[in-house]
Amino acid sequence: KIFSRALNDTCMLLYGTSFAMDIKLSEMGINKSKRLENAKRLLRRHKLISISTISTMSGYLDIQYFYRVFKKDTGITPKE
Repeated sequence: KIFSRALNDTCMLLYGTSFAMDIKLSEMGINKSKRLENAKRLLRRHKLISISTISTMSGYLDIQYFYRVFKKDTGITPKE
């Protein structure tokens, strides 16, 4: 526990952010990538499932947010 506190203090001094915060942000990025990969796979394989359903199946409850995230990641909308 003392080591992790020293590591966090060092990271704060060097980078202006804590080690724990960096790990949490990395986990969020990994989860987002996994959800988007799942959505892409579902869109390719299941043409008859609605985009709204695929959005929900991939962990995006707000379809407009799903559209924005998907377009930002891929450069195209889920319909394209």
